[in-house]
Amino acid sequence: MADLANLLLADTERSSSISDDEYEKRARTYLRDLRKVAPQKLVQANSLLSQLDPSRNTIGYLFLLRAPFLSSAAQRLSDQTLFNIADFFARYDAIQARYAGAELRQLIEAVYGFINQTQDVGIETLHTHSHPAKHSTDSAPCAHEERHPET
Repeated sequence: MADLANLLLADTERSSSISDDEYEKRARTYLRDLRKVAPQKLVQANSLLSQLDPSRNTIGYLFLLRAPFLSSAAQRLSDQTLFNIADFFARYDAIQARYAGAELRQLIEAVYGFINQTQDVGIETLHTHSHPAKHSTDSAPCAHEERHPET
């Protein structure tokens, strides 16, 4: 489990100190290593989400979020998991995510399927978290709301 924690907690953010080619090599190696991990092991490591930042650790965060949908755990997603999914979609790094496009698509499809199967759960939770300004006077608008103000 320690090896998995070290893998997931590795810094995968793009740094100006390395070349594009070197970053691509590291990202592909990281992705290859994560693809070898059984989904059940990732489900067991889910507590590591609190130590990851979706904008800095997009690929690892994505793999942890996707894991419950690849196992029987998806039938019992907590509100916290739904918050984490919404947070991921609001803040993930597109440069990192492009390396894990298939996994990103799987997560999107799994979340869509889960929400369709559980009509009474999920939508309001995801909406509340991804649009906090509409639900709290203390929160600033989401970045996409600032760029596209409602009329």
